[in-house]
Amino acid sequence: MPIEHRHTDTDACAQYIIDHVGANLRIAAPLGLGKPHGLLNALYQRIADDTARSMRLFTALSLTRPQPKPGLEARFLEPFLARHFGADQVDPQYALDQARDAVPANIEVHEFYMQSGALLHSGSAQRQYISQNYTHVARDLALQGINVIVQLVASATVCLATPISRSIC
Repeated sequence: MPIEHRHTDTDACAQYIIDHVGANLRIAAPLGLGKPHGLLNALYQRIADDTARSMRLFTALSLTRPQPKPGLEARFLEPFLARHFGADQVDPQYALDQARDAVPANIEVHEFYMQSGALLHSGSAQRQYISQNYTHVARDLALQGINVIVQLVASATVCLATPISRSIC
């Protein structure tokens, strides 16, 4: 099936999704590192700014960059964080807001796996947590009427080396 629309601009892609899906987004995003944080942030901000629309995000393990305390902890961690995450790493805004219990009323974030102890003080995260087995995720998402699935995709060509030193691109 040919791709009808390609967007190189995250904001344009977010606007296209909102224009074509309607007022109520029900988004599925993968576990952990496969989330397109830039696109999710653009969708999140647009929905947060327009209370006539709503968004329900279903995902798992929304990781954010650790925030070291000033002083020794910062001096120790900042070089590691710069190497490990890179200077252009973007945290998912919904996860930052969820940790502060500040997700807008027209947005729900349902996670079925969380980093241990990270959201103990977030009432919304505790109320919207989904206790489920990984084998039931696809079934349960289908029951939620998901209308958008997002996935982080690399834009560069990926090459794999075979054991006999041939490259497949």
